[in-house]
Amino acid sequence: MANSKLIISVETSSNVCGVAAIDGNEILSSVEKSIPRKHAEILPTYFKETQNDIAENTNALQNFLNSDKIKRGKELYIREKAFVQAFNE
Repeated sequence: MANSKLIISVETSSNVCGVAAIDGNEILSSVEKSIPRKHAEILPTYFKETQNDIAENTNALQNFLNSDKIKRGKELYIREKAFVQAFNE
């Protein structure tokens, strides 16, 4: 993200309900759908989706942990040196 302020845009003035995160001229995340008269019901979910998307895309470690490069299981482990190497690739 640039040094500009992050703007959260909420659309409720029509049948379209949506939330977008905007940084300067760039839309970082957007969720929208035509849902007449259900804005109050769906906006919290859309806001949370946008929030999670921004957090995942701006946090490199979280993004890496959620990628398909990671396999999870109780019997699985990785040494720190190998983990750091994979993360830095």
